[in-house]
Amino acid sequence: MSESSFDAAEEARNLKHHPEFALLQTSTRNRLSPKLRQRYELVRLFVKLQSISEVAKKKGVDRKTVRKWISRFQAHGIAGLADQPRTGRHSMIDEHLQQRIRAALTEPVPEEYGLKTWQAKALAQHLGLPYHPLLRYLKKEGIRLNAMPMPASSTRLPDVSRALTALQSALPNNAKSSSKTSRQ
Repeated sequence: MSESSFDAAEEARNLKHHPEFALLQTSTRNRLSPKLRQRYELVRLFVKLQSISEVAKKKGVDRKTVRKWISRFQAHGIAGLADQPRTGRHSMIDEHLQQRIRAALTEPVPEEYGLKTWQAKALAQHLGLPYHPLLRYLKKEGIRLNAMPMPASSTRLPDVSRALTALQSALPNNAKSSSKTSRQ
């Protein structure tokens, strides 16, 4: 549907009075996923600007995309902004594997991997899973491995201290003194 075949101002007024539109302007908006928030923002901006072309230009998306989310919001409210189920291959990471992954993330990384925190390849190897499906699962769940805190039982500071002491003892005397003076 082209922009000229409907009254944008009328449509914007209708959206503004949609019961879920007001709900989205309150604290509910903060609990939406980033994707839903972005789609809601297209609808909200349309109500403000009353032009699909302006919204598309401002947000850097196609006009058809803006129209799609406006139509889906009108028809289904907030639920219309969510992704529709897709056909295709289902993830090999079933509920049982999800539980194993979550359990592994709460445990310290085994010494054999030489890591302080889990990395996707090491986690996949540890659990016997293919790397890419695990990576997709972590991304879908919003799990960022580099942001995971180390479990309390995993303290490797003595190992680091011993390694540092060994390195310092291997340095010639003049290198030790110059590294001390550079720190001061």
